[in-house]
Amino acid sequence: MLKKKSAPDSTEVKLRPILGIRPGYYLFALYSLIIILVIYFFMFRPGIKNNGTLITFTSEPENIPVWMDSTYVGTTPCREFIPAGEHTFSFRHTGFRQEDITADVKGRIFASKFFPRKDKISVKMSMSDPDSLFQTSFREFSSWGLINSFSSSYRPEPVLLNTVKALSNSNHDRAQTEKFLLESMKNIFSEELLSDFIAAYTSFHADNMVLTPGALAAASDGIYTLIRKNPLILVHLITSLSSDNAVAVHNKLKTTDALKKYASTLGTTVENSDKKNISACGMELLNVPEGTYMLGNPSLRDDQWMTATENDPAPYSMHIKEFYISHQITAAEYEQFRHTSTETNAGQAVRDVTYQDAMDYCTWLNGKLPAELRDKYYFRLPDEYEWEAFARIYHDSQDVWDWCCNWYYPAGTFYADIMTDDFDGIQKVVRGGKNVWTRGSQPPEWHTPFLGFRVALVRK
Repeated sequence: MLKKKSAPDSTEVKLRPILGIRPGYYLFALYSLIIILVIYFFMFRPGIKNNGTLITFTSEPENIPVWMDSTYVGTTPCREFIPAGEHTFSFRHTGFRQEDITADVKGRIFASKFFPRKDKISVKMSMSDPDSLFQTSFREFSSWGLINSFSSSYRPEPVLLNTVKALSNSNHDRAQTEKFLLESMKNIFSEELLSDFIAAYTSFHADNMVLTPGALAAASDGIYTLIRKNPLILVHLITSLSSDNAVAVHNKLKTTDALKKYASTLGTTVENSDKKNISACGMELLNVPEGTYMLGNPSLRDDQWMTATENDPAPYSMHIKEFYISHQITAAEYEQFRHTSTETNAGQAVRDVTYQDAMDYCTWLNGKLPAELRDKYYFRLPDEYEWEAFARIYHDSQDVWDWCCNWYYPAGTFYADIMTDDFDGIQKVVRGGKNVWTRGSQPPEWHTPFLGFRVALVRK
């Protein structure tokens, strides 16, 4: 027989008065305080603690660094929260006149976390020194050119494209801009940098940065003109692609026949090779006659040129004017310049010298040149092409690598006979090693126990 369940006991809870205040009153006060605190922390405190305005900074052109009272803010276009108060905003970029704007930034206390006060500051920059813009951009692009590989998380800035954009609305020398872009090709040895160049060169030919079939045709014509001067540039452009893309482009363009034809023109033709060596400043200087020299790795056949690297270049021809060159400067010879003395290694090549040390030595030697030579010749470091021509003729012994006077560009040998050296790079060329065509580079301020120099006497 089922038992009847008893109903559960119900307990009545009663709040007691606190300090004689009835529960209804202090609960109302407590809930009100909680609500007030929530409103304060979410609606007022953010505006009190960070009182200011969310400002959007824009400029024409874009990519202009913005500074607030000497503190870096960002690069246009950007949006940053600026504290309330009077601030001076400076828009600075190499090649442009600095623009300063002083503003009394307001703030909003209520609901600023959800509805911040917003404002906008815009400037139109004026070009003041395009040459400095070219130099700075070229050095930045050169620094990216020294990096062997990139990844999805580490990619180069579009330096060339940004430079073209910066110049798009200014009165500038278009010929100088095109020269800057074409000279920049010497730094390209990756698909990422090649993409930046193609985008920049095409945009340069576009009207108001709007790409049209005409702009593409003009850009293609400019590159084709370079390739006609030197088919090796086609090799350079193809080898800058990823391996799979390089093979596909090489097969599609059928470049082998063109390269074989170009290879048949390579060779060394020397003029007045019977000239004698001379002596100057206590040194015997070896004569390197004027002529067209075949440089680069001669063991690479034309069908292997696509495997050439920046430091193991494909063969190429270079016309070189007559010059004279010394042995590697010894420690004893260098110490005469420094007015120091050593007890060891005096007859060996001097080491641990910077590029400027070597240049200073050349300047010192120029002051010692006899009168019959001083009016016609001067000392400097050889460039890398002169160095290689000398090394192929004389096979001179080398204790260390040698500084060269020209800037290092990864693809420099592809453009050796058609480009100038008007823009400063990041590192200087060094030459030496087992093979005379091997290239290397070092920052000018660098010095190592494996690096010395020799001097060249050239006509003024």
